[in-house]
Amino acid sequence: MMTSMEEGEKMDATIVALKDELQELESEENGLRLEVQSKKDELVKVEGALQVVLQRRTATVKRLHNAVEEKKQHDIEVGKEKEKELEEERKRMLAEVERTDAEMREQFKQDVKGFEEEKKLWEEAGKKFNDVIPKGKR
Repeated sequence: MMTSMEEGEKMDATIVALKDELQELESEENGLRLEVQSKKDELVKVEGALQVVLQRRTATVKRLHNAVEEKKQHDIEVGKEKEKELEEERKRMLAEVERTDAEMREQFKQDVKGFEEEKKLWEEAGKKFNDVIPKGKR
């Protein structure tokens, strides 16, 4: 049978071990929070880069359209047959640009959705941690 002094020492050791474990968990939590913030920052950068690409793409489509229109006017003077060929080519090119643009937008949406799901998992993990160990007890 343990003496009350031995029991007290055992309880002290348990308290110290639990405090150490709590400190490790807090450190892990802080690391995970930093990782979540880093992912958010990365997403902001990717969104900005995508906007730049989409703006450049739109400007290029407009320039392409203008160039085709200029060429079309020239060809009206040269002959009607050539104009028909250019119109078909313009439509094909615009359809291709629109198709690839839609694919890029959809891929970006999927990427954002994936990140948001990952973010929710991290937030749920943080919430579960907070539910298990109240802030004042850390």
